[in-house]
Amino acid sequence: MKDLDEFSKQLKAQADAKFELKAARKTLTERIEQMLFVTVNGGLFKVTPELIAFVSCWDADTLYLKDPYDRPIELDRMEILGKFKQAYQCAMNEWHLEFNKLVKVRKAADV
Repeated sequence: MKDLDEFSKQLKAQADAKFELKAARKTLTERIEQMLFVTVNGGLFKVTPELIAFVSCWDADTLYLKDPYDRPIELDRMEILGKFKQAYQCAMNEWHLEFNKLVKVRKAADV
């Protein structure tokens, strides 16, 4: 009976640790998603590699992008390209660092 109680406690501890890890990953992902939003000239834009590539390839100095509220926002291409790249790189660096911390915590808990 004692072995069964010990086994059930270990099983519960493992389940709790897995749940906490999933919750931490989800929280991290949501926080990083928020870091990818940039406001420019009253418009709100989610920075993605596709958006950065589109702005990089645009040949005019001024472009108009539709924000999530269906408003055309006039933008200076070089200005927003810098802001978009900076926001994306900052978010990805943060995600990489924090994700590696979670992986280390998981490995330490598995030992």
